Formats: sequence, structure tokens, C-alpha cells
Amino acid sequence: MKYANKLGTNTAIAILWLLIVFGLLFEIYLIPATSADLSARYTEFKGDGLSIGALLTCIVAFGQLVLALIAVLLRRISKSQLLHANTQKVVQLLSAVMFAVAGSCATLLGWLMNQNALPGAVFIGLVVSICLGAAAGLVLISLASVLREAIAAKTELEAVI
Repeated sequence: MKYANKLGTNTAIAILWLLIVFGLLFEIYLIPATSADLSARYTEFKGDGLSIGALLTCIVAFGQLVLALIAVLLRRISKSQLLHANTQKVVQLLSAVMFAVAGSCATLLGWLMNQNALPGAVFIGLVVSICLGAAAGLVLISLASVLREAIAAKTELEAVI
């Protein structure tokens, strides 16, 4: 791998891990404070601080897992190890996590609708997030299929050689 490509890949991986750390800080500091504030400030959310915190933490945690799996895939690309059987499992897990992100956003959407506290901008943001998460999950299923075929072809070629 060329130096510029390696530098770009390593920089991307470092940024992904930095975002994961920011997510952890959000989970520790920002989400509990926001949940408590919403619960105290708005009657619609009175007593729901724990629910709000759990819903937001799920979304952030799944997002962190997505970033970590992307970092793993980037590392495998940089090491020319993409066509290994374990990579297909990583892509399948990434697909499942993307569906989990979409499901978490859908759960939050449903909860907010049930609370009768869903602003239009939040509705649009959650619907877009659900659609993007589901679309990415479906694309990753296709990628896993193509990757499976490429790994099989590589294994067959190695057996011939």
C-alpha cells in the first residue's frame, strides 16, 4: 500500500476511534444530564429520564459499534487481509448493527409518538435515520454476498496454485 493511502487509512481509523471516545463521553456525561433535564423541564417527560437515557444510549452505543467495525474493516484493507473468511463475519455483523441502529431510531420515534411529544424536525431526522440505517444494512448484506464469492474464488485459485 502506498504511503499516502496508508496515511489516509490510518488517519481515518484514528478519527473513528476518536469518535468512539466522544460517544463514550456522551454516554457518561451528556445523555444522563440531558435525560434528567428533559424529565425535569417538560411534563410530557416527567419521570421518564431513565427511558430517555436508555433510548439515546442505545443509539449512541450502536453507532460506536458501527464505527469500531468500520475501523476493523479499514485495518484489514490496509493489511491486505480483506479476503479472509472472518471479514465476511465482520460485514455481516456490521449489517446487523446497522439494522439495530434503524430499530433503535424506530423505537425512539415510537416512544416519542406515544408521549405525544414529537417535533417535526425530530420526526424527519428519525425517519431519515431509520431509512439510512436500513439501506446501509441491505447494502452490507449484498457486500457480504459478494465478499463470500470473492473469498471462495480466492480459495479455489490458491488450491490450483
